[in-house]
Amino acid sequence: SLRDDGDWKKSESEEYVYNNEQSIGIGTSTPTSTLDVKGSMGVSFIILENENTSSYTVTDGDYLIVFKLEPLGADPFQITLPNASECPGRIIEFVRKGPTAIDIEVFFNGSDLDFEAPDIPYDFGGSFDGATKFVSLGEEGWIRIDI
Repeated sequence: SLRDDGDWKKSESEEYVYNNEQSIGIGTSTPTSTLDVKGSMGVSFIILENENTSSYTVTDGDYLIVFKLEPLGADPFQITLPNASECPGRIIEFVRKGPTAIDIEVFFNGSDLDFEAPDIPYDFGGSFDGATKFVSLGEEGWIRIDI
């Protein structure tokens, strides 16, 4: 548990505490980064399966999105990320492994992707089978990193 030494401040809504001046160590008393975690870390994930849906909008709690979908027809599955300026530094990871590749279109809610024109969806072209990360650069938009 955190001890109250006066370094932490409560947000106006009291939903969270913050400290803009110090690094935070979990599993270490000498953090070398803003957040330094020594050990494992859990992240939220969602598994999207065929439930007669053809779209999904990423929520604040999503980090890892696992696609266990099979093609539902000719139209691509559509996923919408938040506007990058609303979540700088956020990483969303897509993972797909299945018997057939699927077509996914990603929409960026008014943001650019890879410094291109805004709001042009990224289309995996019927061949998404693997892992991809989208990283928010804030006002600069999103970048895609194939892994």
